[in-house]
Amino acid sequence: MIFIFSFLACAASAQQDISRYEDFELNESELYWRFIYTYSGSADSLRKAVSQLLRNKTFTQNVIRTETGYTGELSHYRVNCKRYGRKYTNTLRMYWEGNWKGKFKVEVKEGRYRVTIYGLYYEINTPPDYKHTPQGPMKGKYIDVLCGKDYTCFRKSELGHMPLMNIALKDEFDIKNLKAASADDW
Repeated sequence: MIFIFSFLACAASAQQDISRYEDFELNESELYWRFIYTYSGSADSLRKAVSQLLRNKTFTQNVIRTETGYTGELSHYRVNCKRYGRKYTNTLRMYWEGNWKGKFKVEVKEGRYRVTIYGLYYEINTPPDYKHTPQGPMKGKYIDVLCGKDYTCFRKSELGHMPLMNIALKDEFDIKNLKAASADDW
């Protein structure tokens, strides 16, 4: 009897540990991706750099400046699987072919900024001649793919795919990856 109780207690604590994985977190039936970037420079130069980053990204839309930073929407975001050495045969189609949308918030403080992304949703438009899956679009919430129906923990089977989205989002919102404007850009 004691063995069964300790096994159930361990299983329950293991599930609770999987409500946070890398920079993803489940909180009140919502999936959040959060990352804090450091910056060496003044708060004004950081705000300008973040503003330029958001303007240069084609997938950031409806950006609104707030007291603490910026809010906006992601639209038509694509994960660059080749950049991270992923192969089509061992990566889910939603990463390769998915058109992603969601919402973001960027909070700027002295020496750092925090990006929060939530409400991620994907859609794959399957061509009519595609023979390997049902015809028509495949779509859904990212949280539905990663979690069970109760949204309290990540599926262990998905933990191998989440680092791809994690590193892709980190790179996209890092102002160190912002290319300097050249004369050809004008």
